[in-house]
Amino acid sequence: ALEATLAADEEAAAMLRRRRRMQGGAAVVMVAMLIACMPARRWRWFHKMSLWQHWFEYFGVKVVGPPPPKKQSLYAVIPHGIFPYGLGFVGLGELRELFNVDRVVVASATQYVPFMRNLLGWIGCVEASPSHMNNALDAGETLAVAPGGIAEIFWGYPRPGCKPDDEYALIKARKGFVRMAMRHGLPLVPVYVFGNTKIYKRVQLPSAVEALSNMLHVSLVAFWGRLGSLVPFQVPLTYAIGNAIDTGRPNLNPTEAQVDALHALFCAELKRIFDDHKGGYGWGHKELVLV
Repeated sequence: ALEATLAADEEAAAMLRRRRRMQGGAAVVMVAMLIACMPARRWRWFHKMSLWQHWFEYFGVKVVGPPPPKKQSLYAVIPHGIFPYGLGFVGLGELRELFNVDRVVVASATQYVPFMRNLLGWIGCVEASPSHMNNALDAGETLAVAPGGIAEIFWGYPRPGCKPDDEYALIKARKGFVRMAMRHGLPLVPVYVFGNTKIYKRVQLPSAVEALSNMLHVSLVAFWGRLGSLVPFQVPLTYAIGNAIDTGRPNLNPTEAQVDALHALFCAELKRIFDDHKGGYGWGHKELVLV
C-alpha cells in the first residue's frame, strides 16, 4: 500500500510539472504574440535603458577623434559587420547623446521580421530608402547609416582573394549617402568602428548565396559567436571619428562631378582615421582596402 501511495504521489508530481511546463510555454507564446502585435513606434525611454551600458562595458566601447558636430549631420559608420552592432550603438545610451543621433538607418527587409521589427521600431530606426531618409532629414533629424550595407558583410576573410590581415570597406560605388548629405547641406561625418568585423565569425558560402542576399536585401550568412552560439565574441569596439566634411549649401541636384569630389574627400578621410588609430587599437599591421 505504501509503495502504491508513493507511486501515485510521484505520478501526481510528474503531472504537475508537465502542467507547469505547458503553462509556462503558453505564457511565453502569449507574450511573444503580444510583442509581435504591438505597434513598432519609437519609445524614447528605450534609448536610455541601463541595458545598453552593460553592452558598452561588454565590448569595452571607446571613442577617439574630434568631438562630433553639435548640429544636424549625417554619420557614415563603417564597417557594417555581420550584425551591425557598431551602427546600432550610436543610437543608444551614452553614444546616442555623444553623437546626437536621432535615428539609425536599417534595411527595409527588417520590417518584415517579427520582433526585429518591434525592436528597431522602439529604437526609432528609419528604413534605408530615399523617401524615408529624406523625410527624417527634412524633419531636422540626425541620421547614422552604414553605406556598405548588407553587401559589405561578404567582404573580408575568408572571401577568396581577401587577406586575413586586411579590413575591407565597400565604398567605391556607394555614393547615395554623399548625394543625400549634399541634398540637405549637412556635414558628412565618417566613423570607423575598429573590431566590428570580429564580433562574429562566418563561413564562406557559395557566391550564389551572396548574389541572392544582395538581390533580396537580407543577410543570408552562416555565422557563430562564443561557443558556437549567437552570443557575440567579447571584442573591444573603438569608434574613430573623422573630421566633418562640409557639403556646402543644400543642393537638390548635384552633378556627378560634385558628388565624386565629395566622395573622394570622404574616402580619403576614412583612410586617414583608420591609419591614425589602427596602432592604438593593436592593428598596426593591418590595411584598410576600399572596394
